[in-house]
Amino acid sequence: MNKNSDKKVSIALCTYNGERFLQEQLESLAAQTVVPFELVICDDVSSDSTREILEKFAANANFPVRLYFNSENLGFIKNFEKAISLCNGEIVFLSDQDDKWRPDKIETMLVPFSDPGVGLVFSNATIIDEQNNIIGESHWRAAFFTPDIQRKFRQGEAYKTLYLKTIVSGCNMAFRSKWWPLIKPFPQEILFLHDAWIALFASLFAEVVIIDEPLIGYRIHANQSTAMDRQKVSAQEQIAKARSGEKGQQYQKHLNQMNAIRERVLRLEKEIPPEKRQYLLQCIQEHERHLTMRLNVSHNALARCRKILRELATGRYHRFSNGFKSALGDLLRKPA
Repeated sequence: MNKNSDKKVSIALCTYNGERFLQEQLESLAAQTVVPFELVICDDVSSDSTREILEKFAANANFPVRLYFNSENLGFIKNFEKAISLCNGEIVFLSDQDDKWRPDKIETMLVPFSDPGVGLVFSNATIIDEQNNIIGESHWRAAFFTPDIQRKFRQGEAYKTLYLKTIVSGCNMAFRSKWWPLIKPFPQEILFLHDAWIALFASLFAEVVIIDEPLIGYRIHANQSTAMDRQKVSAQEQIAKARSGEKGQQYQKHLNQMNAIRERVLRLEKEIPPEKRQYLLQCIQEHERHLTMRLNVSHNALARCRKILRELATGRYHRFSNGFKSALGDLLRKPA
């Protein structure tokens, strides 16, 4: 039996040409053991039957469904920013259009929020195919969320990992909306997506709780706008990308990201505990040195080799990049 919670739960769902799996996802939201306070849906100018599916669902749902149809395509990051900004609940869940939630997802994830110090909760997930078959490893394993990193999260050091790695996916998270005015807007031209940005800053403001239960089926299919970007990349693929010059653009986006994080941290100085702020600012400074060096490798092979060896000796290749694989890629990369 569905029940109400003492906390108002908003679900922010973004859609774009999602007719194939959308109905199944909407049904999984309607089947939750805790009834959401509202479902806010922003459609990004779909050209298929997505609108009709949404309007029919909204007309028959047993909870408020607010539909917004964009007049122009915003892209999924800005569309999520819009959807979250329209939410009125105390706790905000993010939802993709093609997953499938376990019926007790909301109920299970609300439990840690009984502690007012908790700002973000995220769970594990099973990875499913187009026919709902479980495939491969769990979402946490695919994201390299190792037991050692999980231990750091439980020790209150989530921010140290979330600055460096994308661990949290939006479809697995829920966060306290009181922090949203400090988290928005999402910066542009950086590597982080909206979920990684939310997770990092929520971890700076409050405690992060992890739930090692697969509370959703994370669907992998050919038509995803953003397939899982945390797959393993072979050394050969890394070297091929390095040689193509693609790495230089990636480094610049990463530098842009660090600058965006620093600017936001400095602006929110009073809201972030001093030890977290100091750690992050120092980390950014060291990281910038590392990426600036990688961005400006010498054309001279011998000079480039010496510079890379010196950088290896500092430990920054292992701390901020992929160790010896990254160093080898820089040795083989054609300088810009």
